[in-house]
Amino acid sequence: MHIGDSYLVEDTNKEVIKKFLELQFTGPDEAFMELLWNPKYTTVVNNKEVDEELEKYVTEAYGPYFIDSYLSPFLNTYGMSYQVIADKSVYKFSFKRR
Repeated sequence: MHIGDSYLVEDTNKEVIKKFLELQFTGPDEAFMELLWNPKYTTVVNNKEVDEELEKYVTEAYGPYFIDSYLSPFLNTYGMSYQVIADKSVYKFSFKRR
């Protein structure tokens, strides 16, 4: 690795973090909320609610930023909170870099 390569890696990391923050803190994400709240996307399989469209959306939107084993725990704990709060209130929010 050359010294110049470390700057490239650092810039790439900054861009990835920026894209994730924009995704997470801009909302509400109306497509995400539609899939989350609309019962037409939910089916019951083996006594468990399944929403394949929501899972697909979440995997495509958030998957690049997480390892598979952490994606669901992140969303089930605090990953959806900002989107849900924005959706249930009159607020809209956006990520702005300072």
